[in-house]
Amino acid sequence: MQEHNRILQFFPDELCTALKNYLAEKAKNAEADRAERNNLAQMDSAEKTRLRNEDQAASASIESDYQKGRNYLNHQQAEEMTTAQKRRDAWLQAMDAYHTRVQAARGRVEWQLSYCAYDQGNRENPLADANQIPQRLPQNGKAEVLSILKEESEGLSQKTEDYNQPLLQMDQEAEKLTTRAETLMGQVRSEAEQEYGRETSAIRTKYREKNAELDKKHSTAVEKWKTTFAEKTKQQREAAQQRTQAQRATSVQRAEALDARFRKNFVEQLQPEKVQAAYQAVRASLPQYKGYTPVKESLGGLIMGDSQTDITSYMEDLVVRECMEEHCAFALRQEGDKSYLVLPHAVSFTDSAFSSIIGYNAATRDTVVSNLNAMTLQLFMTNPAGKIRFTFISPSDAGDAFSTFMRFTDVDERLVDTHVWVDSQRIEERLDVLLDRAQTISQDYLRGQYNDILEYNQAAGKNAEPLQFLVVADFPRGFTQGALEKLENVMSNGPKNGIYTILSGDMSELLGSNDGNDQRYNAVLRRVCSKLTFFYFDEKGIHVPNVQSPRVSGTHAMIDQIYLPMTLPTNRSLVDSTIETLKKAIHAAERVTITYDDVMDGLPQMPERWFGYSDRQGLSVPFALSGANKVLS
Repeated sequence: MQEHNRILQFFPDELCTALKNYLAEKAKNAEADRAERNNLAQMDSAEKTRLRNEDQAASASIESDYQKGRNYLNHQQAEEMTTAQKRRDAWLQAMDAYHTRVQAARGRVEWQLSYCAYDQGNRENPLADANQIPQRLPQNGKAEVLSILKEESEGLSQKTEDYNQPLLQMDQEAEKLTTRAETLMGQVRSEAEQEYGRETSAIRTKYREKNAELDKKHSTAVEKWKTTFAEKTKQQREAAQQRTQAQRATSVQRAEALDARFRKNFVEQLQPEKVQAAYQAVRASLPQYKGYTPVKESLGGLIMGDSQTDITSYMEDLVVRECMEEHCAFALRQEGDKSYLVLPHAVSFTDSAFSSIIGYNAATRDTVVSNLNAMTLQLFMTNPAGKIRFTFISPSDAGDAFSTFMRFTDVDERLVDTHVWVDSQRIEERLDVLLDRAQTISQDYLRGQYNDILEYNQAAGKNAEPLQFLVVADFPRGFTQGALEKLENVMSNGPKNGIYTILSGDMSELLGSNDGNDQRYNAVLRRVCSKLTFFYFDEKGIHVPNVQSPRVSGTHAMIDQIYLPMTLPTNRSLVDSTIETLKKAIHAAERVTITYDDVMDGLPQMPERWFGYSDRQGLSVPFALSGANKVLS
């Protein structure tokens, strides 16, 4: 039973730690997935930003080149228009200069004609003053000159008319030449304007065509870039999809590998089949009240009740649920939306955690007292008759908590120490008896030859010493400081010598909060409680102390095990009939028969060992056994 008990004690820690580690690794993978997806998203965003910037840069470059082209064409057109205008202006300026020269020449001609006319008149009229000539010359115009010439000629003689006639012809010829020059200059101006108009029109047409060609190149560049950008965007999107698909595939592979490894480890490391076998073995070892038959060998331990571990948070994971339902269905219990792992809470006599203390409150006292009664009756039922004894203490209810077992005094008062002890003085006396018992076992039986009473009993066989149990309700009531110190001594030396302690008490009193207790009392009380396996009570219930498995490496899971106490059957007739069966078995077991074969160690059946020694010194005849294997002769 010891190995089964250890398996069941360690399994909650091993299971919850494995589930914790699996879910932690799963969460780590999920975090890695999120980080990878974030990295991909950032990469995708960066690629999109890069493409967007590239698009803006390319579009800006195209527009810039287009604008530069337009500016260049506008500049070239303006320059050519300016050049044409300059050529036209040059022609017009040349014509203006020519016009000036023509007018100047015409003026000179007119002046010469006027001078000639004046000179002729002066020869006819010598009285004329030469200094008056400049004042008489006209400043502008031909009409006035001719008028002067006509006026002068009227006074001339007939022969002078022959002289005037050539002057008039010359004037007329000059007039014709001037008119012709004016006409030619007008034609040249007209041709210059026409040439300017044709040239500017050609320039506008030329640059209109060049602008159209530039617009076409611009549109082509824009469309080409749009196509290129669309292709790059498509490639970026496809690359992002491929990266996302690859990440998803990696994530799935990682998750599948983790799940496969967890499923494998669940079977190979947690060994649920072995746990189930231990579970069934411990359940099967629990004695049945109906039709009970006394046992010949000790069970070697005690099933105190059940431990209930809340695994709801783990069961939310699908893989965990599947593994639990497939391999641990025997221990699963569902209550509403809660999932629990329920295992027998069994302890072996050799387990250091056997001696225990159970804390309760006023509302759960009766349940715990029933639990103590159920454990006591179970110990009677799972050990050979007469090989187990109890000392009961219940100071708060005049011993009522364990009065059921006083019926065993009918066959042997030693089984239950004659009474349930309630008085402080008697409690201290019974603790002295237990200390004497521990001393006797250590000095008279173990004597340094055996590790503990269990090993001694294994060797002693029919001469095995009974185990002693101290069971207390409402602890520490009734215990003086001296009694606590003796109890501490019993707890320290008792288990080795077959004395085990099971206490129960109100949590408020176990914490040493009584006003009448001084600090020394409370210090001893805390020491006593610290040396026992403490089933503490809070608003959730009574908690089973966590047992950490040595097979678990790293950080253990934080588990919360609730104690489900075993209680007596509600059908009292089952308890009564079981006690009667036990009493009969105890009565029958009061006489222990040691046969000759037990003394002679099987020698009568081994004739080859006969007559192997000399009888010169006399004969030694064994007739009994003392202790485990001491032969009395």
